[in-house]
Amino acid sequence: MNKHIDSNFVPGADLEHLKKQAKSLLKSLKAENPHAIARLGRANLNVSAESSKLSDAQRVIAHENGCSTWAELRQKVESGNESQEPDKTPITVRGINQIWLDCSDLEETDRFYGELLGIEKSGEVPGQMLFFECGGVTILIGLKAQVAPNSILYLDVGDSEASIQHAYNRLKDAGVSVGDSPHCIAKNWNGCDVWMAFFKDPSGNQLAFKANVPAS
Repeated sequence: MNKHIDSNFVPGADLEHLKKQAKSLLKSLKAENPHAIARLGRANLNVSAESSKLSDAQRVIAHENGCSTWAELRQKVESGNESQEPDKTPITVRGINQIWLDCSDLEETDRFYGELLGIEKSGEVPGQMLFFECGGVTILIGLKAQVAPNSILYLDVGDSEASIQHAYNRLKDAGVSVGDSPHCIAKNWNGCDVWMAFFKDPSGNQLAFKANVPAS
């Protein structure tokens, strides 16, 4: 899996804050948190979460800030903070990069999203999480003992009543927990009638199909 963090050292970074990040990461690794394990893997450290030490967590933080070692990161922080003026460049948000969902069964989740919904699977951390690419947004689904409530994901299934009805029927026929039949919730919204149908994945996450049907 070629998932990695494209990040560089941020001028003005605070060393004490970075130290706290490393300690927090180590705690998460010991708890076998899937996010933390994925970060450890992206840093290419040949250690397990169980055997990781503070120095390993610090190396992960260094890697995520464009440095190969903690010493290099510390030197950059100390030298950069001596002369760096505050950066007032406006933030530019280009879109949503990824979304996280919990799941209670990885195999069942893999079948639901990959086979039934037909969303492309792009990678996985075995026994921990799955990655699906959905219209330029990565859906990360991680194994948890208790699934937390999620925000609703609205999946684009076309631009006709027939397309959303077909998707809904496929789920219903497969025994998926579905809500009411597809219905129009807004007429002539920016030139389209907005149709939706709600359903849940095997772990109880709330999802919905959405179709923007050109208004007649």
